[in-house]
Amino acid sequence: MTEIPVLPACPGAGDPVALVGLACLFPDASTPDAFWRNLLDGRDSTSLLTAAELGVDPSLIYDPRQGVLDKSYWMRGGFVRDFRLDPEGFRLSADAIEQLDEVTQWTLHVVRGALRDAVLRTGTHDGAVPANGAGEIDSALRRCVAWCWATSPFRRARRKERTARCT
Repeated sequence: MTEIPVLPACPGAGDPVALVGLACLFPDASTPDAFWRNLLDGRDSTSLLTAAELGVDPSLIYDPRQGVLDKSYWMRGGFVRDFRLDPEGFRLSADAIEQLDEVTQWTLHVVRGALRDAVLRTGTHDGAVPANGAGEIDSALRRCVAWCWATSPFRRARRKERTARCT
């Protein structure tokens, strides 16, 4: 069994903290309740692959025979579509958030949901988050946003673009 490291609540703090919250983002389900409802209803949330997910017309890579080199024999999958990240609470402009790639936006959505769920589950925050509760959640969310923005492919591309203009 892999041991999960326990991180301090904030830099320099000696008391470990565990935030236990639940959030998700799946096709046709952006909350755990919607996910479970889909399961209970037996809903098939798969769909046909489109050029939006692949970047090219799927018929160009499709071959129904499994094992054909450089081809795919499947055309269905679980795709998150029509997702729009609510920019509230991120301390970034809506334009900056919209420029983040999809995976980064999905990550921010799920992290924010898990942090909010952690607070809702404990009510008083006792035993789940440091005494300042909501302030620490806000701080954790800001650190997550900063990390996502720093590692965003969009930001790296912009940095390369600026560097190219300067040389």
